Amino acid sequence: MLVSLALATLVPALVAALGALAAGALGRRGGAAAWGAPVAVALGYGAGQVGLLGLPPLVPVEASQWLPHLALAAALLAGAEGIVPHPHRWRWPVRILLLLIAAALLLRPLLAYSWGPAAGAARVVAVVAAAGVVWVVVAGAARAMTTLPFAVLLIACTSALSIASLFAHSASLAQLAGCLAAAVGGGATAALLLHGALPFAPVAAVAAPLLVALAATAHFYTDLPLVAALFIAAAPAVAWVAARRAGGPWVGVATAMLLAAAGVAMAAHGT
Repeated sequence: MLVSLALATLVPALVAALGALAAGALGRRGGAAAWGAPVAVALGYGAGQVGLLGLPPLVPVEASQWLPHLALAAALLAGAEGIVPHPHRWRWPVRILLLLIAAALLLRPLLAYSWGPAAGAARVVAVVAAAGVVWVVVAGAARAMTTLPFAVLLIACTSALSIASLFAHSASLAQLAGCLAAAVGGGATAALLLHGALPFAPVAAVAAPLLVALAATAHFYTDLPLVAALFIAAAPAVAWVAARRAGGPWVGVATAMLLAAAGVAMAAHGT
């Protein structure tokens, strides 16, 4: 139990923190500003998952085995958006393509053996749409907040998903959501220590799709109610609106915590 707890928290936090510190050192030399934090958090998450579940096969066969690939692909995309000129011309088509591939891979067993073509396509489109909306609102919250409240928001949402997944009878997904929370915490700690040398807002590009991917996996493969998953995934949107219009970032974080807590309560009651 203690070993699992350490692998789910200390390993991703330390890997993300060390990666962010290294990226910050490169950033001072004009190197890693755009991709440093998201890559660090993606590596931290991946290290935690590998520590918990072992190296995935070359071609993953379980839905959760695709999650480190999604994290790293999203991080590299965030870096490209910060480096390649005129990203507004191609940003969303590439994001949607990434989300479409990720949704199809995550749901592949159900698409192959449980759902018909129409039902499967509808669910894939729903997951892609949800991930796109959450990506927009998490990025908006990142712009409206400084590093600390934004990190607390992400940790609160992923921790809520971890607890809800436990109520849905999936200890492994609960641990993976905890890995993401720990990686975000480690990366944010390093970013704060660097005093602005490493932008933390681009972490939204990793946290948003992973949050939806974990929630979708918990809903489709375990007993997480859809309403509970939606409440937790919608919490960043409430935070964004509240941060802009209702008194500042901490009001947004507190409001999001209440909504995420409601999602946990629904998961506990199975509704």
